Amino acid sequence: MDLPDTIELRRRFFADSGRRRMVAASVLDQDWIPAVQESPEPYFFAAEGVLAYLDQAPQVIALIARTFPGALIAFDTYSQRTLEQQHKLAARKNMDARWAWSCDDPRTLESLGLEVVQQAAVTRPPPGLCARLPRRYRYALPPARRIAGDLATVTLFRAR
Repeated sequence: MDLPDTIELRRRFFADSGRRRMVAASVLDQDWIPAVQESPEPYFFAAEGVLAYLDQAPQVIALIARTFPGALIAFDTYSQRTLEQQHKLAARKNMDARWAWSCDDPRTLESLGLEVVQQAAVTRPPPGLCARLPRRYRYALPPARRIAGDLATVTLFRAR
């Protein structure tokens, strides 16, 4: 699902299939729900780089969890510290786009009807990936995490 102009562009390169259906709608409107429910389960929702711009992010997340129990939902969250840095950068570059929502700990979102399945961050990659990194990077990760924290986290949730 994405805004209509973006879906129009995607349709130039991709077609709907039995496993994928593109829906032109805003996540803030609920008119997309019946279109998604027409497709058979299982459901997987991925939101990349969008929720941070929405004041209503918790409400959107809760709506998806409530409407699609059992669905997998993956999205990125950014810490309050990262949000503040983004605002400073946007102000310096005279950009209007400002993040509106931050989440320091994705586990706090479990109160919205979610269960954390797996998490990863730049300073905390998945174990399988971490094992394949060059040694110098693996050794640099713990101090980097102590200094920078989890500035951005990607979390896979299951709706309860």
